[in-house]
Amino acid sequence: MALRLAPVQAQGPVFVELPVFVELIAEPPAAVVGQAITLRVRVGIEATFQRDALVPLFRQRVDWPVQVVAPWWQELAGALPLRDPEATSGPSWVLNDALARGAPAPAVTRDGKTFAVLELRRRVAAAAAGELTVPGVAVRYAYATQFSDHFLEGRVPTDRREGEATAPALRVMVAPLPEGAPPDFTGAVGEFTLTAQAAPLTGAVGDTIKLTLRVRGDGNLDGLRAPRLDALDGLRVLGMVEERAIDERRLVYDVVLRSAIAAIPAIAFPYFAPGAAGQPGAWRTARSEPIEVTAEDPTNETVDTKQPKPGSGVAFTTSDLSLRNGPSANEDPIV
Repeated sequence: MALRLAPVQAQGPVFVELPVFVELIAEPPAAVVGQAITLRVRVGIEATFQRDALVPLFRQRVDWPVQVVAPWWQELAGALPLRDPEATSGPSWVLNDALARGAPAPAVTRDGKTFAVLELRRRVAAAAAGELTVPGVAVRYAYATQFSDHFLEGRVPTDRREGEATAPALRVMVAPLPEGAPPDFTGAVGEFTLTAQAAPLTGAVGDTIKLTLRVRGDGNLDGLRAPRLDALDGLRVLGMVEERAIDERRLVYDVVLRSAIAAIPAIAFPYFAPGAAGQPGAWRTARSEPIEVTAEDPTNETVDTKQPKPGSGVAFTTSDLSLRNGPSANEDPIV
């Protein structure tokens, strides 16, 4: 919701000993191209100051009467925005020129004083190797030390002043992806799992079925390209539609059965898994296991699913194949 910002006229000097702090944090502080980076803006207000001295900065009423100034928040140069859940709860405040919701964080104590804390979070992925600059952040607020009682308006500040807390810019060093990317790498960087399903359960050569892949993970799901399935034996891809969520991409392929196959072959999904702090990452490939099929010929004879007759009908069973993060029985590191 956009606001028409109409600040109340400030009076007196700006407060010097800040009862408000703001921090800008990037996690991780160093990354590789395509890796998800979480940016956090933390604002703290000293509890007594918030209760006794903080006054509205604008005529618009909000839960936290402060303005977070970060013009780059929606579009950061050199980074790709990633999908984040929309904040629908939490105290309201002003982000740039619009109402926003902050996420409450645990209170902190500094120099014997307790600060209530709100956070903003968003995720981006570095678009290129080099230095990613995250500009600084400012927090504006108003306060007073003297008040009068007004019959209609209640407690009215008589010495209203404005203050500002700032956090300096951050620089995130972004390294290129290491050599060794597989030919079918689609840009996935993070930790991912893959599931596959096929439907309907019956079919014949020339029929179209739907093959659904679900890619889940905490990486750059928005930035990866859909896997190409052109090399799958016995199948021909007609097209694909997809749905996106915060932590999942669901890709539904329309596939023609070109031959009486006994299984939908395994599907490979290569990705780069960044290492933990100070540790190197690794190329990995998540592999689905083949989806077994059964078949019936046109004369309704029962056909061995392991040795289907040429030209016979094909029946498919739906299979949900889940992979674990990290190398496992169905996930092989690429050397």
